[in-house]
Amino acid sequence: MTARRMWRPLAACGWALVVLALAPPANAQPPSDPSAAAPTPPAPSPISATVDRTTLSTDDTLRLRVEVNADTMQLSQLQQPVFDGFAIVGSTSSSNLAMINGVPSFQLGYDYALQPMRSGDLVVPSFTIDINGRTYRTEPIPISVTVGTQPTVSPAQAAPGAVAPGERFFITAGVDKPEAWLGEQIVYTFRLFQAANLGQQPSYGAPPFTGFWQRRESSQRSDRVLVGDRLYLVTDLDTYLFPTRSGDIEIPPARLSLVGDLNDARNRLATEPLSVRIRPLPDDAPPAFGGAVGRYSLAASAAPTDVAVDEPVRLTLTLSGEGNVETAPDPAWPEIAGWQSYDDGQTQAVEARDGRIVGQRTWRRLYVPSRPGAAQLPAVRYAYFDPQRGSYAVAETAPIDVRVRPASNAGAAAPAATDPADRAVPMVDGVVPVPDTSRWRTDAPLLEPEIPLPGAQTGSGVLGRGRAAAARVTRLGYWLLWFGPFAVVALDIGRLRRARRRAAQRNAYGARVRAAADAARREMVAASSAGAVPAVALADAVRAVLSAAIGPRVAGVAHDALLPLLEARGLGTELARRAVEALALGDAAAWRPAGYEAADGHDSHVSGRPGRTEAADAEALVAALAAALGRGEGG
Repeated sequence: MTARRMWRPLAACGWALVVLALAPPANAQPPSDPSAAAPTPPAPSPISATVDRTTLSTDDTLRLRVEVNADTMQLSQLQQPVFDGFAIVGSTSSSNLAMINGVPSFQLGYDYALQPMRSGDLVVPSFTIDINGRTYRTEPIPISVTVGTQPTVSPAQAAPGAVAPGERFFITAGVDKPEAWLGEQIVYTFRLFQAANLGQQPSYGAPPFTGFWQRRESSQRSDRVLVGDRLYLVTDLDTYLFPTRSGDIEIPPARLSLVGDLNDARNRLATEPLSVRIRPLPDDAPPAFGGAVGRYSLAASAAPTDVAVDEPVRLTLTLSGEGNVETAPDPAWPEIAGWQSYDDGQTQAVEARDGRIVGQRTWRRLYVPSRPGAAQLPAVRYAYFDPQRGSYAVAETAPIDVRVRPASNAGAAAPAATDPADRAVPMVDGVVPVPDTSRWRTDAPLLEPEIPLPGAQTGSGVLGRGRAAAARVTRLGYWLLWFGPFAVVALDIGRLRRARRRAAQRNAYGARVRAAADAARREMVAASSAGAVPAVALADAVRAVLSAAIGPRVAGVAHDALLPLLEARGLGTELARRAVEALALGDAAAWRPAGYEAADGHDSHVSGRPGRTEAADAEALVAALAAALGRGEGG
């Protein structure tokens, strides 16, 4: 083998040995490098969400806490997700900013109270927030919800014929009885179902309760009801109705406008119309019956019961019980021979208690005896119709004994005169002579001369001029010259302001009365078209105008006391008489027993005064009342 051939294998072997010498052993560990340490765990998310439980029922409330911790102020608002199956029934937030070693620490806290709206497997969705341009979010939290003990209502019972119970909002309306007596209480209940927060107060439009006297309660009831598998917050609003005419009366739909775009039909809800059958009262009414319907008791008291002739005795009658106490007719006061009687006013107190209108009405009357001796205030009978028994009843008080003493003619004795000049001077021909005042005269001057101070100059000197200046200052005319013009300007400005205020009040008052009159006329026309009794419709319209002009208290004023009240408000005698007559005829028509007919063959309780029952005359009367009362300033 030549030398060149032998060199090649030797060179290859030498190169292999060099490579093996430089290569590390198989089990050798690389040298430790602090910069090449194991990777650190990821930093905790700056946003977190926790709940107080993961299993609950539809009766319970879930507490949710969301916390945000950031070392910068560059963060966005927390993005709240849409909760499916939960209603937010409460929420609060808090914030805290601190500086730690020159580094800001910003903490945010959000607390939510969530009400499950259905059973099953629900999820609390993720919240998101942007911090320094990076988005962070919480983890979804699964929640298991079971059926609670809240009352369950079927969809047909909750909203018969209305929207599907799966809707977020729907409304219903109903009455506690489909048939009632004339004047008997009926409770109309408007009900709002909501499975989500409204955000703002909705607008409720009550139906026109034509043919009813109404009293709406401001208090509302709220409860949670499970409809199907969804929980609703239910709010009830009650209106107490007392029918004023018999027959079938239809109650139009009630309406509710939700917040948002009112052009969207989903934000405008309406109930179904209702029909109520009103039965007339039986025709076997006792003579003392005046139209009261309910369950009542009557009490009487008198004070004092020991008086002298011409001294008054106050007789007080108190009607208490269930029913429309506000419109209860006045009692028939007893007549006592040899006594004069005068009205002494009345008061009333009414409230809703356990779904019933209860209260009391008190009348007072003064009785003045004209002769001495033992006397007696007779018993008072008050008839009413009891709708629960379906018959008439009479409440009666016991008579009250009164002792009347003779009148005392002895007047108060005049004080004894100690001086002949103090005795009474007789009056001759209606002229009282001027008494002699010579005994009051004295030789002393009226004013003592001023004692001059030592060294002071009197007369025209310094002291004299000072006294003259002081005399001028203490005179009223001096101050009037200085401050009179300012007082005149101030009084004039005040007068102008009061005149403007009165003009604004008159304009607002007149507009209110005219608006009430227009509404009353429209309602009267609608009631007459629906078959209502014209006298009742006219009485309702007149009462609406008087209530707008004088106030709701006019509904409790007796007819005989209403006439002078209307005349005092600027109505002429004829117009006031027509208004009172319309109210009396309407009330008589509303409360008449079935089959009643006047002795002359004309049922004036039904048709009103003959010759003045046309619609034009009724509207003219309402317009005349509005024009006469609208010129005032309210009261």
